[in-house]
Amino acid sequence: MRVNIGTTESIVLVLQAFLIAAFHSTDLVEISIHGGIDLPRAHSVDYLQQITLPLLSSMEYQVKLILVRKRNYPRRGGLVKIKTFPGKLRSLDFLELEFSTIKGISHAVNVSYHVVIRQAQAARKILKKAGSCC
Repeated sequence: MRVNIGTTESIVLVLQAFLIAAFHSTDLVEISIHGGIDLPRAHSVDYLQQITLPLLSSMEYQVKLILVRKRNYPRRGGLVKIKTFPGKLRSLDFLELEFSTIKGISHAVNVSYHVVIRQAQAARKILKKAGSCC
């Protein structure tokens, strides 16, 4: 299936709704979505790849995402392909989840490089204060 949002609207927002519906399919589901990626006030594709999909995978919902073309706001023309595989959802106990590393990705478009440096420094400061970093 192909979906063209037609504007710079967020591919990720559409995908979040799609993933809920596709889970109930008993067959492999494939979709290509054209639209905006990494928009203000919306989750980024990186968030989907690094947070949402691994979490779904740990619940035994397998999703394959291919970022074909990335465009930063306000440009449109991003393209993402998704495949979902049928399965049975397993529950998680979030109180028992463990992690060994903390990673971060910062998005900064059309701003000075110094903004990116300040973002990284602020994140390190917060993590260090919490005893989780550096």
